[in-house]
Amino acid sequence: MNAREMLIYIALRFNGDYHLMRDFLANHKTIEEEFGESDPKLPNFNSKALTILDEDYPDELKNCWCPPIVLFYQGNISLLKELSKAIAVIGTRKPTKYGIEATKKLVKEIDKDMIIVSGLARGIDAIAHMQCLNDRGKTIAVLGSGINYCYPEDNQEIYDHIKEKGLIVSEYPDKSVPSQTNFPFRNRLINALSRGVLVTEAFARSGTSITVNYALSVNKPVFTIPHQIGKYSFCNELIKDGAEIIESGDDILEYLGLKKNKPIFEI
Repeated sequence: MNAREMLIYIALRFNGDYHLMRDFLANHKTIEEEFGESDPKLPNFNSKALTILDEDYPDELKNCWCPPIVLFYQGNISLLKELSKAIAVIGTRKPTKYGIEATKKLVKEIDKDMIIVSGLARGIDAIAHMQCLNDRGKTIAVLGSGINYCYPEDNQEIYDHIKEKGLIVSEYPDKSVPSQTNFPFRNRLINALSRGVLVTEAFARSGTSITVNYALSVNKPVFTIPHQIGKYSFCNELIKDGAEIIESGDDILEYLGLKKNKPIFEI
């Protein structure tokens, strides 16, 4: 068993638990010491795997906090070579009509130029993935469950479409059932795989705010849209705190240098 196979082996045995894997490697323990197997064989697993030792493991992941040791994946892994044009689109699981329509509009305006990264959750995540797929764009879903376990189950159709047309990644193998800690931890990867984060509707204490904090910690841009005054809005709070206020997909593309700035005045 070579070093790459050993990483996949321990990812399978530790069920993708990053901290257990890290401690095992840091303590320089052998597989026989940890698992009692003198001649371990890499078991079959129903996906593909990318390890931190692989040549095509992207720098964006190597440079993130707690870089994943093994990523299991389904779909088009070559999308990880195009992360310079990736944007995370995230938000609440219970969007209003305004949040839904704004997400669809903005994704439609950027998905021919950008890869849409999100977490396959209900609400804004699912809307962003689906709009991108409908426009024949490129999308990456980062799961907090096993690579072959669609959570929530009612997003199975979207999961299947992304598996066929985009890329699904997870630190967790096969059909691992997610724990509550998986999702906040996986949000670091949503941030790592994107050049910036777009929030269309959210609440302060949420997975969205965790991803925003990851972005801010590494000076990545956070984009958001204005919401109605007089009602609490996390997006309006972000604007007051310095987030980039946008009204169209072009605003994002211009900020990232993917589209020429429009003149303020035309003569």
